[in-house]
Amino acid sequence: MDRHEGYERWMSLSEASSLLGVHASTLRRWADSGRVPCQRTPGGHRRFNKQQLLPLLEGSGFEEQQVEPGPPDEQPWHSVFADSGMIEEMRSLGQRISGVFVQYLMRSDADERLRADAYELGRQYGRQAMAAGADLTTAVKAYLYFRASVSDLAAPTVGAETSTYMRSFNRYQEVAGDVLVGLIQEYEAAG
Repeated sequence: MDRHEGYERWMSLSEASSLLGVHASTLRRWADSGRVPCQRTPGGHRRFNKQQLLPLLEGSGFEEQQVEPGPPDEQPWHSVFADSGMIEEMRSLGQRISGVFVQYLMRSDADERLRADAYELGRQYGRQAMAAGADLTTAVKAYLYFRASVSDLAAPTVGAETSTYMRSFNRYQEVAGDVLVGLIQEYEAAG
């Protein structure tokens, strides 16, 4: 068998997201959650089988996606924060959250201090979202958009091994999850 046989079926993340008409970060998240099948190259890059993607175009339920592709000011939740004048506050908080993500990813230990900071930043995010008048679903969608936009922090450097990527990705998921739990718990506490 020719070693290149069948490779025309495999698509990069960019090619597959174009085919499906979704943002690359959305497809990346779907693949990572198992919603869309993909394979990993030895370098950790996602590859999508075109034959497996085509049926998804025919009434797949892609309209159920939680994060819409496109710039933030085109997102349904953006107007809630813009109308309340909270865009700059949310942007500043997002920068602080990104800083915790980077610090946590740069460490090799499970720094509980940084995880606690992530949780507290999530609570602050929840308080600011409530002050803007956002319901919990809107706040979570805004956070998921933000999380998807910074998920490349966990992306491997060129030539990185799959195990290196998976370690970074899992650490990113831990600390990003801490923020989300803090956000939700703040809403629950306000009850």
